Amino acid sequence: PILQSGDHESGDYVRTLKGHTNTVHSAAFTPTGTHLATSSSDLSIKLWDFSTYACVRTLRGHDHTISCVRFVPSPAATVSSNLMATLGGSDGGGGAEQPAASSTGVDSAAAGAAQLVSASRDCTVKFWDVETGFCVHTVGDHSDWVRSVAVRDSDGELVATAGNDCVVNVYRSGGARSKICELRGHEHVVESVAFVCAVTPRPARRTAVEGREAGLGAMAAGPGAAGRRRRGGRPMSSMTWSPAVAATEPSGSGPSGRLPASTYSARTRTGPGVS
Repeated sequence: PILQSGDHESGDYVRTLKGHTNTVHSAAFTPTGTHLATSSSDLSIKLWDFSTYACVRTLRGHDHTISCVRFVPSPAATVSSNLMATLGGSDGGGGAEQPAASSTGVDSAAAGAAQLVSASRDCTVKFWDVETGFCVHTVGDHSDWVRSVAVRDSDGELVATAGNDCVVNVYRSGGARSKICELRGHEHVVESVAFVCAVTPRPARRTAVEGREAGLGAMAAGPGAAGRRRRGGRPMSSMTWSPAVAATEPSGSGPSGRLPASTYSARTRTGPGVS
């Protein structure tokens, strides 16, 4: 994509990154906001490090358009303990063992997620290990294009998928990824699915929006900045918010080391007929 980072005060664009070669259909942040995953009609998923704004890994395995991608959050207790170890322990002594480097450059402890789920027009749903970049499981229960994936954010234990076959399937995210139930009732394409969770939402600091102009662009999401910037004249297909997290970018990148509030939008240079 074309990833454009915007200043949260002025709304001005400050940088551009390129990656995908076709329409970008989906974007999702890790629970802690350290990384972004994007999926495209170029049959790839890209992982972006938001401390450097670099693409750290490209995941391949689907045979058709990748419609949706979502991170599976690790349990809160696991994230807390792993992140504490990564930062050197609660006493600040820095004596904790450092985590092994991953082949993707993504530290699952800091990211708050060890798995990524993707849905594709090839009728499959794939589970990916975010540290190795390997596909660890493929689900083929759908008989047509799988358009949407949802993960239960409160604990990451359940994953729901939906698409052109009018069926919503619910799976466990761990172990054998067994199917729990199959929901029927719709008479046409199911384009989106989400869980309703009774949890306190965390404030969002930035968003990612993508559309059919093959890229990701950034604009302000701070107070008073809404609608300040607009780029491209083609439809936007999706939006996702990044959580507010501390000390995930170099000092000076935002107030008190926090992530700057920004919006990310995607545009594509290919023709309107791309699907």
